Amino acid sequence: MTRRARGDGIRCLVWDLDNTLWSGTVLEQDRCRLRPGVRHVIEELDRRGILLSIASANDPELALATLRRKGLEEYFVHPQIGWNNKVRSIHAIADKLGLALQTFGFIDDEPFEREQVQHMLPEVRTYPAMSCSTLLDRPEMSPRMLTKESRARRLAYQHSAAREAAEGTSRMTRDQFLSYCRTRLTIRAGVRDDLDRITELMRRTHQLNSSGTVHRAEQIVGWMEHPGWHVYVAELADRFVDYGRVGVAIARGERGYWELRTFLLSCRVLARGITGYFHAWVVGEAQAAGATSFRCRYRPSARNTRLATLYKLAGFHPVSQHRNGTIIYEKKPVRAPEPPKWLAVFGETES
Repeated sequence: MTRRARGDGIRCLVWDLDNTLWSGTVLEQDRCRLRPGVRHVIEELDRRGILLSIASANDPELALATLRRKGLEEYFVHPQIGWNNKVRSIHAIADKLGLALQTFGFIDDEPFEREQVQHMLPEVRTYPAMSCSTLLDRPEMSPRMLTKESRARRLAYQHSAAREAAEGTSRMTRDQFLSYCRTRLTIRAGVRDDLDRITELMRRTHQLNSSGTVHRAEQIVGWMEHPGWHVYVAELADRFVDYGRVGVAIARGERGYWELRTFLLSCRVLARGITGYFHAWVVGEAQAAGATSFRCRYRPSARNTRLATLYKLAGFHPVSQHRNGTIIYEKKPVRAPEPPKWLAVFGETES
């Protein structure tokens, strides 16, 4: 039975192979014909920005060769094919992608496998193989909006994996490798064309999101057009990946102080070392505008605790707390430091 839908959409659908993606079994040398319509389902889910992976008890070489012959191997990220149980495989995929289990789905023909996942990973939604033809009609598989970043999500993860592999085999130091990557961070004022991506980031970003609030599009437009508000968008690219728009900062500036209402970065770039600099850049904008105080709103959750660490390391101190749990951090704004040598920053200054 399919698990009841949750508020979050599916961000990664994990497939079994034998008698699910195709009929028959690889090890028994069956013909393994694709399930009717499955190619269209895979291509369309990929187009919608939903990642696809595999948890299959199978011989890895034979299974991957079969996927390759059918022209489907490229669609699956971090496939787990071997003799681990499906629960461990899903955990491994989630760890590699940096995604929460509640954004995962799992499709398998075996009731035992689905029940095991349901009991041991209750956050994961499960689907019987026979439901393949209706997956595209399910609300959790239908994102509210599609941006260029979401359409390129699978390629971005695959290019990131190539980057990590290159780093692992490189004899360079960490700083030398980062310089080799030619990382470019662009910070600019948000415009109307960014609205869908800003909203998508607010809905999908949880690990580095200061408030967890999803603001209405018309509200964001109003802030873009108001001289007392500042909406910034961060873009990231390197020689391996063009991540596109990965961060948002929204601040209100008035009466000598700025208050950062929203600050977030996509989970895909948390390990790229840009979080602190993006935040410091915004603080530097306040200092350049003549502000004497800079405040940050932070609403703690189980998944965004690293933001509190960021504020403390940046010299902020908690000064008040709202009834809803939101903490206000404050310090005197200072000029943004020089970026590390491996990071090229292109910033649009408002002052």
